[in-house]
Amino acid sequence: MAIAAFIAFTCGLLFAQAPDKVKENFRKDNPNAMSTVWKAQKDNTYRVTYTENKMELATVYDKEGNVVSRQKLIKNETIPAGITDYYSTRVTNTKEYAPSYTVWQTTDKDGNVTYYSEYNGKSTYFDKEGKVMTRQGMAEGDMEKQDNKMPVDK
Repeated sequence: MAIAAFIAFTCGLLFAQAPDKVKENFRKDNPNAMSTVWKAQKDNTYRVTYTENKMELATVYDKEGNVVSRQKLIKNETIPAGITDYYSTRVTNTKEYAPSYTVWQTTDKDGNVTYYSEYNGKSTYFDKEGKVMTRQGMAEGDMEKQDNKMPVDK
C-alpha cells in the first residue's frame, strides 16, 4: 500500500513540473494517454512519456504549450539499418533476445525525422538515414570513428 501511495505521489510531482497550459494541451491532444510521466528539460521544454494504443510515445512541449516534437519507441524491422549496424559492432546480441538498446523516432514540428537511442546510460543521435550525428560526451559535430570498436567518450 505504501508503494502505491509513493508512486501516486511521485507521478503527481512529475506531472506538476509542467505549466498548466502545457498539461492542458497534452490532455486535449491525447485523451487516451495512460502512464504519463513528465520531465522538465534543460532547454525549458517539457517531455511527457506515455502509452496509448499499446505504443510507447512521448511529446515535447515548449513553455507555451506548443508541440516541439513527437516521439515513438520503435522496434525491430522499423529501426533504420544504420542504427542496427552501429550497435551490431558494439553490442553482443543474438536474434533470440531483444536488443539492449532503445530507439526513439523523433518528428519535429516541421516534419523532420531523426532518431535518439540509449544504451548503457549513453545517448546517441542519428539522422533520418540512421547515421550518427552526435553522441553523449562528444562535442557537437564531432563524429566518432566507425572502426568496429567501442567508442571512447570525450
